[in-house]
Amino acid sequence: MKIAIVYGTRPEFLKVKCLIDLLRVTHINVSVIKINQHINLTEDDGYYDTSIQIDALCNDRISNIGSSILTKLPEHLYDVTHILAQGDTATVFYSLLCGFQMKKICIHLEAGMRTYDLDNPYPEEGFRQMISRITDIHLCPSELERLRLTSEKVKGSIHVIGNTILDLVKSYKIPITYEKKVLITLHRRENWNDFKDYIILLSELCNKNCDYTFYFLTHPNPSFHAILAELKGTLSHNLRITNSLPHYELIQLLSSCACVITDSGGIQEEANFLGKHMYVLRKVTERQSIPADKITLCTLDTIHTIDCTIANHKQGVEYGDGESCRKIIEVIY
Repeated sequence: MKIAIVYGTRPEFLKVKCLIDLLRVTHINVSVIKINQHINLTEDDGYYDTSIQIDALCNDRISNIGSSILTKLPEHLYDVTHILAQGDTATVFYSLLCGFQMKKICIHLEAGMRTYDLDNPYPEEGFRQMISRITDIHLCPSELERLRLTSEKVKGSIHVIGNTILDLVKSYKIPITYEKKVLITLHRRENWNDFKDYIILLSELCNKNCDYTFYFLTHPNPSFHAILAELKGTLSHNLRITNSLPHYELIQLLSSCACVITDSGGIQEEANFLGKHMYVLRKVTERQSIPADKITLCTLDTIHTIDCTIANHKQGVEYGDGESCRKIIEVIY
């Protein structure tokens, strides 16, 4: 057995980091391949064996990612028996497509997530539905995803192992507190056209909650930063805009927040595990194992209803207890 673990974005790396560590300790032959979908990723220094660059062959970023993977990845898969990828990005779909075409055993981590709305999130919902048709081993974060894949009659074996990001969060051993802080993140493609309106409304929310400090972690999207530059000087004084944080520092902030405002999928899992209420800036979420009283979906029309004083919750274990990597080893080895 030789396993290729492929990742292309920061969230993907963070969700396979503990798994790579455990595989290496158990002396399973593993090859770690980085696809440079996120070019500003530095937390993985020393983790990957091979790096694949994205060639700018046309003006469409997703097409460039796909063509680069399909032409460059196969040479790194000839001597592997298994290929594992996590999530629902272009990197995951095209990497597992390579594995499928080369008759490798395809392992999908975080399998079975669904909204059944191809526009929300776009293009991830389409990618993960297609991934499920070519996967041999489906590693699901909860029982709900297992039931979905069973109903879809996918091939291969289906296993509930939880979510590996919780292994990493658990390893930090950061105490949970509830201070007058609110974490904000905003990055999803389906929200791009509304970034400016979201930022203006979030600033108004800050003005209504002057005794809270709002930490707005920005995304490297150039359009996003152009909007921030345009609005400079007009935003609330208690809205602190900062670049994305190293993951440990992010979890420190998240662990001390009163609540979270986000359109991120990963932060929903982390916030739930840390007992924080989430206001999710999306029409629908695939993290549907989280109970409805722990999560509130928001649109531009309902941001004004966000209540920073909302009661907190017990730590949620709907997506596992931080022991997912051990369960994965038991499944594949």
